Amino acid sequence: MLLIATQEGELAQFWSEALSPEYTVYEPFVKEYKNLELVLKKNQIDVLLLDAHILPSEGINQLSELIACQNNIKIILLVDTHLPEEELSAIIFGAKAYCLKNTSIEILKKVIKKISEGELWVDRKFVTRLLGSLEELTKAKHKEAVYLDSGYDSLTPREKEIAHLVATGYPNRKIANALNISERTVKAHLGVIFRKLNISDRLQLALYITKFMQVGGIWSGKPPG
Repeated sequence: MLLIATQEGELAQFWSEALSPEYTVYEPFVKEYKNLELVLKKNQIDVLLLDAHILPSEGINQLSELIACQNNIKIILLVDTHLPEEELSAIIFGAKAYCLKNTSIEILKKVIKKISEGELWVDRKFVTRLLGSLEELTKAKHKEAVYLDSGYDSLTPREKEIAHLVATGYPNRKIANALNISERTVKAHLGVIFRKLNISDRLQLALYITKFMQVGGIWSGKPPG
């Protein structure tokens, strides 16, 4: 089943008539986003021809919400102007194709065929842009990991134990009992930890340790902890 979602009635009628000999087209076509979600929740749709103008203010982000309605749906996002960054975002958020609205029916049929076979339909330079974005992300994450590692490595083994217990939600008394030390000693260790990591409270410490466990080992090339 193929669904057309656009506010342009003549365009929707043209697509429907041109594609209906080969595909079962859902009738009527959808003009508003809120109706689109309802249709997707009630009907099995294989391919969605989605005019970008129908998306709400959140824009491309809403593609993931549409896919949540039907995990296997294949979305073709149709736009007035090709924007490289928008294309990248569209694919990241789940679209299988990014095309101009004035794409010929012959090409549109090829697009539907390709995405139905599990492929993507994107600009030839898409992969280059994607790799460039991944490289920038990797550099940023590596820089963050180095920062987290340097702070974590400055802690003594005992301070690391206390930091991890704080991150799991232990209060000072429970930490003291677990490590067989006094609460005063726990407080003293926390003061040192706060200074070393340049943070001011337990919540920031918990967030720091959680982030370190998530980022440090993946992006710095060494296992965290």
